[in-house]
This record gives sequence, structure tokens and C-alpha cells, in this order.
Amino acid sequence: STRCAVPYGADEIRVTAGAKQALYTSAMVLFNPGDEVIIPQPYWVTFPAQVQLAGANPVFVDTARTGYQLASEDLERAITPETKAIIINSPNNPTGVVYEPGALRRISQIALERKIWIIFDECYSELVRAGATHRNVVQLVEETKRQTILINSFSKSHAVTGWRIGYACGPKHVISAMETFQGHTTSNACTISQHAAAAALQQDCLLYTSPSPRD
Repeated sequence: STRCAVPYGADEIRVTAGAKQALYTSAMVLFNPGDEVIIPQPYWVTFPAQVQLAGANPVFVDTARTGYQLASEDLERAITPETKAIIINSPNNPTGVVYEPGALRRISQIALERKIWIIFDECYSELVRAGATHRNVVQLVEETKRQTILINSFSKSHAVTGWRIGYACGPKHVISAMETFQGHTTSNACTISQHAAAAALQQDCLLYTSPSPRD
């Protein structure tokens, strides 16, 4: 997938009814009751709610003192034997922060060493102003692909929130489990919206373009 800047096969991608469903389905297939999921604070309000719906416990780590990017030392302090995953949202809602590559590399290495899943929400990946560059953890540290779920949608990049088209990219066995779960909930994302999204990708007719500094 060129949108992820990382190659994924069809069996590593699950199309969902918006990114919110991709996040929820990821939580339901990955988390068990009693698991802990680290969420940097401030956070989008849906993250902890979905963790709790899966029976897991959100663990909040404040990022105000570190420029609203999760510091590796704070992450390590928050990890316990029950830690199952960390949710990273970059570009971030609500702060607007785009995580620096160095910060993401450090987080990735800790996740690899501790065998912690990374849920990486990059729904705002196309809304980055001139002077900043967005990269996801799999781009930066290829080894994380085996334990990362990338989440994205067309809502922000193509200004079509009502289409409800999102997707998750991850390891085949997780995507397969998500497919099974989704088959017993919504079955599939709306077919009309899927065709519309495919047309938008082919024509790139609605893609948001960041203004230059002089605009």
C-alpha cells in the first residue's frame, strides 16, 4: 500500500466501516480482560473507551512535559507484565503533534524488546503542513511490522467522513481474526463507499494538499 509507504498484501489489509471500526476490531481481537494498554495523554476519547469495551485497562501517560510526544523513559515506567499494547496517534488528535522519527524509533525498540503490540493511528497522515514530515513506525523500523496494526481512513485525507471507509494493515493472522469478527458485526464496509474510495485513489481527485508557507 503506497498510502502506508510500506508494502502490504491483500491478506494483510482489512477494509472497515471507518477507522473507528478498524480500531475497535483490533482491540477486540488483540486484548483480553486484564490486559493493559498504554495511551499517551492527551488522547482521542475513543481510544480508552474501546480498550475498556474489550475488557482491558487503559494506562495513561502524560506527555505535556515532553512536547506531547511519548518519551521512552516514561513508556518504560508504564510497562508492567500485563502490558499488551501501546496506542500511538501521529499526527496527533488533539495536539496536532507529528512524532519525530527518533521518538518513534525508541518506542519501536522498546515494543520489540518487550513484545508489545503497537496500534498506530495515522488518520491525519495527509494533513501535515509544510516543514513537517510524517512517518509511521513500520516505515522507520521494519521489524515492527510483525507486531503493529496501522490504522487509516479516507475521512481526513479526502474530506469524506460520511463514506465510513477505513482500513487496518497488519500481520495476516490478526487481519484474518479481524475479518472473522467483522463478519459477525457489520459484515463489510458499504460497497458503494468502497467503489467511491477506489475511484478517489485512482484519480487522486480529492486529496488534500497542504498549503505552502506563502499561502
